[in-house]
Amino acid sequence: MTKIMYIQKIQTNVCIIAICFLIHTINPANAQTLPNAKGCKFNLKTYEKVDLIPPPKRGEQDALPKKYSLKQYAPEPKNQGDYGTCVGWALAYAARTIQIAKHYGWKHSVLITDNAFSPYFLYEKIKKSNDLKCNEGTDLAAALDTMKNNGVLKFNEYEYTCNGSITQ
Repeated sequence: MTKIMYIQKIQTNVCIIAICFLIHTINPANAQTLPNAKGCKFNLKTYEKVDLIPPPKRGEQDALPKKYSLKQYAPEPKNQGDYGTCVGWALAYAARTIQIAKHYGWKHSVLITDNAFSPYFLYEKIKKSNDLKCNEGTDLAAALDTMKNNGVLKFNEYEYTCNGSITQ
C-alpha cells in the first residue's frame, strides 16, 4: 500500500468515525424528543470482523497533516426526523457522499447535495423486517457490508417513506 493510499484510507476512516461521533453528540436535546428511536446499535462480534487498517508505523504519522477538514465536500445538512436512521445518515448521506465529492473534486454544496446518497435506502436494506415504525437502530458493520456488496441509491432516487419497497 502506497503512502497516498494509506492516507486516503485514514481520511475515510476518520470521516466515518467523526460522523458517527457527531450523531451521538451534536444535539443531545433532540435525542430526548425521540423516545422510541434506538439509533446506532453496536455489535462487538460484527465490529471485530471489520478489516481495520493497521496503525501507522514509526515515521508514517509525520506525513499526516496536523488537522484536516472534509467540510467542503459535505452535503447540506438535513433532518432525519423521528426515525432511528442515523446509521444511514452517517454512512450513506454523509460519509459516502463526502467520499465521492472528494474523489471528483466537487466543492459546490448544491452539486454535492444533488448527488448525495440515500440514508433511507440503506436503512431499509438493513433494518429488521418487523420494524414497521422505523425507530429501531441498525449496526454500522452491517451497513458498511451492505454498501460494499449492494451499493446505495442516490437520495433523489429513493426518497423516504417508512417501510417503503425496495426492488432488488
